[in-house]
Amino acid sequence: MFVSTVSGPSAPHSLGVTLPHEHLIANFATPEESDDGWRRLGRTRPAAATEAAFYGAAVGIEMLGALNLGAPNRDNLRLDHELLAIAEVGEFGRLGGGAIVDQTSIGLGRNPGALRRIADATGLAVVMGAGWHHPAWSPELAERSPASIAAQIAAELEVGVDGIRAGLIGRVGAIDPAQDDERRLLLAVAAAARQTGAPISITRSATIADTLAVLDILEAEGVQPSAVALGDAAALLARPEELDAVLARGVYAQFDRLGDIPTILTEVSDHDIALGILGLAARGLAGQLLISQGVRRKIDLNAFGGNGYGFVLEQYLPYLRMLGADDGLLAALTETNPQRWLSMPAREERA
Repeated sequence: MFVSTVSGPSAPHSLGVTLPHEHLIANFATPEESDDGWRRLGRTRPAAATEAAFYGAAVGIEMLGALNLGAPNRDNLRLDHELLAIAEVGEFGRLGGGAIVDQTSIGLGRNPGALRRIADATGLAVVMGAGWHHPAWSPELAERSPASIAAQIAAELEVGVDGIRAGLIGRVGAIDPAQDDERRLLLAVAAAARQTGAPISITRSATIADTLAVLDILEAEGVQPSAVALGDAAALLARPEELDAVLARGVYAQFDRLGDIPTILTEVSDHDIALGILGLAARGLAGQLLISQGVRRKIDLNAFGGNGYGFVLEQYLPYLRMLGADDGLLAALTETNPQRWLSMPAREERA
């Protein structure tokens, strides 16, 4: 078994402390500046002159309050400065981190060359995502068959993009299995995972019924549940029966927005997540949990007033320990679980 990093294959245990869901270089801004482009992503285009001006402005300190409340701003959604990424990610390394998973897929500004340069500059192991995020972000998928999509995903994992190999599939966005284009992407992801043994990261769907249907489809297509990490799982802590149903499938639950500055819109706080983790661990489910910050905006970075890539190590693990977490649980969350999830079989080991 090995983990495929942008610098080459690595032994899973060599990764050290691993952040399983981050974004180093990415672009979450609406890719098509038209009413249809905004509507396709379920976003509302700024219409008033003041809103449009705010959307087009460069991020400044005076904007942080509005940005934390979700005011749309194009610059905030772009992580496009390589030297800044090196400095920010380097802090995670200085705190004792060893590996970081960039879950930026096609459609979100993935940049394989930049990821390798960041790895070279920081000495960190960087794992790159393969495949597409969602048909809404990549309308060109409508012209492609599941087989052709799966073949390209598998090639990114086995051959690479300009020689740089991906180490997981995703992040795949929230899938509605009743929508033909979304279901075809899901089937392609399953086929590529079955061929390569790669792990999958996928966002939970809008409803628990759709989420479970997605997990059922992946399993029916031959994907091992232990290869799947369900993202944005923190919201399920408010609906324990839904989280139990997900974990009963044998997949990982990713609590992957730690360190977001809380606002009046916060539904599940970092404290709630900590208590949830401790409760799940007490029930013997610690082996299915992953934690990360999910840095995705400029205001998540230290340079723009956020908690950066070091929040888990610098603040959250000590907080969990204060609440009663022992060394074994902390090691499971940050080392054992992500390393096991990211492990892929060598070609000769595949069934």
